[in-house]
Amino acid sequence: MRVLKQVGCALAFCLTCARCSGESFSASGSGATGSGGSPGSGGSGSSVAKGGSSSSGAPARGGSSGAVGVGGASGGSTGCVPIGTVTLRMRKSVDATSMTSYCVTGCENSWLTIMSGDGSVVTTVFPCGTVDCNTCQPSGCPGPTCANQILNATGLSFTWDGTGFGPGTCGGTACTKTRCLPTGTYTAKMCAPTAATVSAGGCTPSTVVNCTPLITFTFPQNGEVVGYLP
Repeated sequence: MRVLKQVGCALAFCLTCARCSGESFSASGSGATGSGGSPGSGGSGSSVAKGGSSSSGAPARGGSSGAVGVGGASGGSTGCVPIGTVTLRMRKSVDATSMTSYCVTGCENSWLTIMSGDGSVVTTVFPCGTVDCNTCQPSGCPGPTCANQILNATGLSFTWDGTGFGPGTCGGTACTKTRCLPTGTYTAKMCAPTAATVSAGGCTPSTVVNCTPLITFTFPQNGEVVGYLP
């Protein structure tokens, strides 16, 4: 009888170990390591492709050219797997006779709109004050650091690495998550208000806003994509 009890205990112990081995973590010398999320299916055309977290912890890029890749919340990383950049620049008219002055601010990329292949607008700046899906905590808002200024000959520029931001959920709470857009063709529009008043300390924008024509560009690419205001 004692032998049967010992055999039964050994079997129970083995079954317990077998159940443990089916968990989504593995033991190592440096502690338990979480298993990586599996990549999402890639879309095509103008569909929306959802990508899982990559093995590096950064949101993966999903979809093919013209699709919007939506990355899941990463393990604390807010960046995307780097695949290149593109620099977009807004400048004044090349017409030397143009006397129009523009009153701009580079904060929040308010002058630039990027659209994906399906026409949806890409949010290129994290909306401050919203909950960050990576931490499930509200993000802070920096104090005002930009003042209105007259657009000079250099213009305004923004170097985009394909990172965008979109809605997500964190424990049932709405949050903002990182979106990693794929390579492909995108459209940009650049706008600026004309100056109502100009002073030594800056300028005051008017209600008249002028925009560049729509500009089609490829991401990523070398060089600059330049838009000229009227």
